[in-house]
Amino acid sequence: MLDCYYMDLESDCSLEQSLVLYEKLSVDRRKTVDKLKNQDMKKKQIIIGVFLQHVLGLYIPIPTNEFEFEYNEYGKPFVKGVDIHFNMSHSGRYAIAAVSDSNVGVDIERRRSNRINVAKRCFCKEEYEYIMAAESTDEREERFLEYWTLKEAYIKYVGAGLSIPLNSFRVVRESSISDIHRYGIITGIHYMDDTERDFFGSERENVVLYSCPFDETYRFSLCCQKKKNGHDIEMLSSCGNVKKIDFIDILDG
Repeated sequence: MLDCYYMDLESDCSLEQSLVLYEKLSVDRRKTVDKLKNQDMKKKQIIIGVFLQHVLGLYIPIPTNEFEFEYNEYGKPFVKGVDIHFNMSHSGRYAIAAVSDSNVGVDIERRRSNRINVAKRCFCKEEYEYIMAAESTDEREERFLEYWTLKEAYIKYVGAGLSIPLNSFRVVRESSISDIHRYGIITGIHYMDDTERDFFGSERENVVLYSCPFDETYRFSLCCQKKKNGHDIEMLSSCGNVKKIDFIDILDG
């Protein structure tokens, strides 16, 4: 099972409506919101929080405001006492969440200019060269965003956060996949140093990644477990049909 959802964070949610949504938040999420001083940031975090709870509530049969979140040593969240895996990302106007019966990582990022120096500093040599080989600035920026979101999705899948250097592993395409152009970019992971394997464990052989443009200025990437019988193309293709959640649905729920 693998499902993905998104919410437009720039939807027309009034301050009064956000206060109603605040009451739907779990105790943990309220504490996070209460620490914020900026009202716009508070409102955004309220919407993000209820979005995630709403998505998880589709799979977990307890009131969403009673969710108790636990975190691993690097901050990756889990719902206490529930065998459901999830991950969330937000950037600019969008929040996106993935839910699965096995480990999952997801990232969404807005396209920005002048990121080539970041690629040179943080990516592997082969990745940087691939980006620079693009024929136009637009294509270089798109290639950068593709690699950035794929790497972030993998790091979030592993659940070790910024403790994993982005240049310690390389994203590679598996061109043998016949459906690669139909379903998105399916990739694997190559470690730059064998000593890194001890940290990543068996994750190296068991993951598959997927990436696609989300709209004209965003890119969405996802990392999940590879099934024993190979790539689950049908499962990954469903991520191209990310389901929309509207805050009004949550407000009325």
